Amino acid sequence: MGRKPVSRPSNPIDGRPMLKMKELVEATGISKATILYYVAEQLLPQPVKTSPNVAYYSSSMVERVHLIRQLQSQHRFSLAQIRTILQERDLLDRKAFCRACGLTKEQVQTAVDLKLLIPESGNRFDVTDVKAGKRLKINLGMGLSFEDLVFYAQLGEQIVAHEMKLRKRLIRSMSHDEALNTTLKLTQGARFFREYIIERIFQQQALRQPLNLADE
Repeated sequence: MGRKPVSRPSNPIDGRPMLKMKELVEATGISKATILYYVAEQLLPQPVKTSPNVAYYSSSMVERVHLIRQLQSQHRFSLAQIRTILQERDLLDRKAFCRACGLTKEQVQTAVDLKLLIPESGNRFDVTDVKAGKRLKINLGMGLSFEDLVFYAQLGEQIVAHEMKLRKRLIRSMSHDEALNTTLKLTQGARFFREYIIERIFQQQALRQPLNLADE
């Protein structure tokens, strides 16, 4: 039997199908090397990888590349200036965010109050917030309530508070550069162990629990 083809992912904000690198090169007229450079400089977002050798880019990147070229050629902005412009442009206001993730404005406010949604820029939301909002919409649709989910925020604050204590203890007598390097390593370790430990504990307990609780 042949390998089942991987479905093409969609942009989490507008739902449009994403593009392979070859398609993005053809649509923008710039080289693969330039696109990768823009990604490295955070002018374009990281692609969505469906396998080690297959990556997809949002179709909105075509317009974005044209804007970058325009800002460079017509206005002589530096890459750092362009990055700032694009980051501000990417943020959604609350109305657009509700439209993108399917939550009502009241649900969004409740989620923000409970720290189940934590936008970095006050009342503006980025693509990561949209992903969280869509997941929250699914959970609420399953019959869960905000009160059922708020433990994520409560325990998350406790975990991070403990991580900050560890960091403070480690960097107390370090130079500025040593402290930065240690903080980076701690951040990488924290991300790994949060995902690893919680996922493994969940797997072990889920396997012990029967699929139909009436069978207990």
